[in-house]
Order: sequence, then structure tokens, then C-alpha cells
Amino acid sequence: MKKTILFLFSFILSQNPISDAGSDQVVQLGVQVQLDGSASYDTDGAISSYSWTSNSGIALTGSDTATPSFTAPNETSSLSFTLEVTDNNGNISPSNSTSDIFISEYHDGGSPNQYLEIFNGTDSAIDLTGYELWILKSESDMSWEPIYSTEDEEWETDFWVLIFNSDTSMTNINSYLQLDGDYMQRVDPGLLNPNESLMIIREGEGEDFNFIGQNYVVWDRLVKISGDEPVALFKNGQIIDKIGDDEDVSSSGWDVGEGTTKDHTLIRRSTVVSGNIDWESSALSEWNVFDRDTFNDIFNHNCTSCDNEVIVYVSSPPLASPSYVSDDLLLDSNGDICDTQVTLDASPSITETGNISYQWVDTNDLIDEADLNRKQPSFSTIGVAAGTYEFGLVVFDGLLESTEEIVSITIGDNLCPLASSSVVLQSDESWLEQYPSLVYFESENFTDEGNGVWNEGEVFYDIGDF
Repeated sequence: MKKTILFLFSFILSQNPISDAGSDQVVQLGVQVQLDGSASYDTDGAISSYSWTSNSGIALTGSDTATPSFTAPNETSSLSFTLEVTDNNGNISPSNSTSDIFISEYHDGGSPNQYLEIFNGTDSAIDLTGYELWILKSESDMSWEPIYSTEDEEWETDFWVLIFNSDTSMTNINSYLQLDGDYMQRVDPGLLNPNESLMIIREGEGEDFNFIGQNYVVWDRLVKISGDEPVALFKNGQIIDKIGDDEDVSSSGWDVGEGTTKDHTLIRRSTVVSGNIDWESSALSEWNVFDRDTFNDIFNHNCTSCDNEVIVYVSSPPLASPSYVSDDLLLDSNGDICDTQVTLDASPSITETGNISYQWVDTNDLIDEADLNRKQPSFSTIGVAAGTYEFGLVVFDGLLESTEEIVSITIGDNLCPLASSSVVLQSDESWLEQYPSLVYFESENFTDEGNGVWNEGEVFYDIGDF
């Protein structure tokens, strides 16, 4: 009798580990620098070895550890390092671990600050044709496959769809929808480049964050986001990422991280490399939660695990050099400023990169807030008490920030006399608008005699005496 022995083999496909070389760094010349690959991970095992490579000819100490170090050169430079990790199954991390776009930020903020952000962490530009964003109305019968009642001529579930680069939806809803109607709108962002974010904002005017010159589209249906409406990212009719569940939810939204989706800013953690259709696991470990109207990271998602490279920028910090414009500035006999306006000046500031932005620090509240980042902001001395005022200046060159430097401005007891059609002058801390022939200095009257001559009683003063 012949016996048959049956062998059963079970194969489990082992996943590649994820290399995380850490965030890019900006350091000063000659300092000791440490790289950090400790956030690398393996979803079905453990990291067994690290291998760092310098792409800039820099010698690394501990290149086979998670945290190697080196000494920065004494010249401005941009240094590149890559990290390859191996797991306990012998699998090696790829150079890029991201295969598609995903939702990187969700913001249920004050009106009209609602927004979504999607991010391309791959190494190639992605044509957004075929991608869609959906919002479902929070109700008991929510569904990502809404049913249209031909009898009632209405949808059984309220939803809103944003379609990229196309006139038609890739889902089963298209035949009942009209483009640019209440339910479905189209935008045309074209391609989303590698390491680039696309912001979907509500109005494109009135938002409390700066979007001018950034990569964004406008979708007015974001008004529907209030923390308890689920959002999904579709590709070719299939969900590839989502926030919230298509189940009934309380008015406080879903629990996520250390907060909720209601009245919060959600930012995807830098170690997340793909979307997740399992909201329960996503909410547990993939999001950092901040107060509403937190705009620190918009347009600039940081995905350290998306690729295996880290850049270290070596530079010397810029030098802030605040002063004020002295040309034609009126001074009194003590050398104090008696002009009606003073213009500060950041022009002497120095930067290695050629890029520079300014931030004035005014604890006196003399400069308009909108002017604090100008190179030469001005302020009026009218009504300002005599004394010395300090103004701080910090400059940023795109890499490093300077230390704060101070310029002092001394305002005199009185304004210089001006012969004009109408002047405003000080008298006993009150302000009067007078004809140019009468000028008040403290409590003394001076009368214009013409030709630059001023009279106090029987004593004549030339305007140069002031």
C-alpha cells in the first residue's frame, strides 16, 4: 500500500524595515554634531544593525550605530548622510518607504480656518487625477457608499466630494451628481511634487494663516468640518486614508492621541509613511494633537521616515545690527531727537546666505504690529513722553537666527518748532492744533515774527536757537 505524505508550508512575507535618519539640522561652524536614526523601526521584527554613509566626505564616528557623530567643517556647507538599517530577518530598508500621498494635517479651527493637508513623501511627482477627498455628514446612517433614491430624487446620506483634475468621480456616485454643485467640486492642482504638501483651505481670504505664494486650492465645503464629520482620501474609487469612522460619533468628535478631533489641529507624526484606513489604529499612534488654530507646520510637513537621507546645513549665524536713519533727523541742543517721526534701520545687518528677514522687538508699543518685520519701520514721536526707548532686532537668514541686538532712541523734552500750515504741539501734556504763528513749548508761548524769527515777550529768538 502506497502512502502519501503531504507537506504543508506556510510562507509569511516579511516586511522591509523603515529607515529614519532624523530631521534635517542647522548647525554652526566647527561644532560637534550628532545624527539620530533611533526612530527607525520594523513593523514585524526588530532593527539589528545600522549603516550610515556620508555623501559629503565627512568622517563619521560610530557609523554602525544609531547615533553617529562628526565635527562640522569651518566653512558654510550642506552635508548629506544616508542611513540603511537591517532587521532580524535580514531585510534591508529601501531608500524611500512611501508609495503614495496621505493626509498629513486636519484642522477643525475657528472660522474660516478649517483646512486639510495632503503630502507626497515619495521620490516622484504624482498626478492627482483619480484622487478625491470626501466629507460625510455626521449622522446615524453614514456611508462611504451613499445610496441615491430615484423615487425621492435625493441622497440618503449627505456628503461632499472634492475631485482633482477631473470632471468625473471614480466612485459609483458620479451619474447622479452635477460637477460644481452642492455635492461635488473640482480643482486642478496638477502634479504634487516629491516632499511637497497641498493645502485645501476653505475660503482663500480671511484665514489667520499666510497662504499667499503657497501650494493650495480652495474648497468651500470645508465649512462642514466641525470635528465630528469623517474625512476620507480616495484613489480610483478606493479609500487609501481617512480620519474618523463612518459610524455615529459624539459631538466632541473622535478620541485621537491625547485629545479629540473636535477643536484641535491634528498633525501626522514624522514616522508615518502611508495612509491608514483603520482609524482605530491610526488614532492611537499616528497623530500629534495641538490646540485649534496652531499653524506652525502648515505647507511644510516633516516626514523623517519617508526617505533615508538627512541634510545638515553648516553656517555661521547672521549678525543683527539695528540703528536708525539719522539723515535730516531734527535734534535739539542736547542732541536728543525732537523730530515728529523716527525711522529704525536694519540695513547694516549681515548674513552669510544672502537671505534675510527681520523681526523688531518693541516693548514700548510705538511701532505698528504690521511693520515689525520691515527693514525700516517708522513710528511717530507725537505724544511720546521724553526719555530713552530701546528697540530689539533679530534677523533670520533661512537657516540660523541671530542674537537680539538693541538700539536706543532718546526723545527730547519738546518737539522742534516747525513752520507749516498746521502743526500739533505739546503744552502741559495736552495737545492743541494751532496756527503756525503760535507754538507752545511746555508752558511758554512763542510767536512767529516771520523770516524765521520767534518772539517770547520782549525777547526775540531765531528759529536756529531751537
